[in-house]
Amino acid sequence: MKKSLEDRIRGILSNPEEHLRKSIEFLEFLGIRVNPETILAFIAGELCAEARLLYLMKYERGLTYVEEDALLNFLIGRMTKISRALLR
Repeated sequence: MKKSLEDRIRGILSNPEEHLRKSIEFLEFLGIRVNPETILAFIAGELCAEARLLYLMKYERGLTYVEEDALLNFLIGRMTKISRALLR
């Protein structure tokens, strides 16, 4: 799961402008007012949902509280890199 997330994050970081554009288009389509916080929250939610789905597919169960905490701490660290790349 971690490798898949790292690959996904590398994809975002390799072309942040494109990912930002697509995220903004989607949020605006939904009628959400776009600002840096909503964009970052959306991307964090995307990554978290993807990780949960991968975990469910692999282990046929949801994350425990300890695993969820580890996932969120992992994402917090990576979101710093993503925010710097997207909001520069």
